[in-house]
Amino acid sequence: MKILNYKKTKGQQVFEMLDKYGYISDTQTAKIFGEGKLYCVSEHIRIWKKLKSDQEFFADKKIIEKKKGHRSHLIRTEGQKENEYYKVGKEFYNLCLKK
Repeated sequence: MKILNYKKTKGQQVFEMLDKYGYISDTQTAKIFGEGKLYCVSEHIRIWKKLKSDQEFFADKKIIEKKKGHRSHLIRTEGQKENEYYKVGKEFYNLCLKK
């Protein structure tokens, strides 16, 4: 019996991620992104997951202060001490500004 070292290509990994999170249902649709855009697709999935987790965490909290930083954005909620902040993603911070 011969064991093959099978490593999935970046394309196959991205197709599986897209399929897992419900973005596509077949591999033909993912070909739209092309080989050069595969990193962008996986990055969009990472950002989307972070945004969803931030939205779930802050759903029942009242945001009272926001600070925009260079590498991270900070949010303070009601009931926190003066110098305590939550670190959030850029997309969630921008959504908070619209509210």
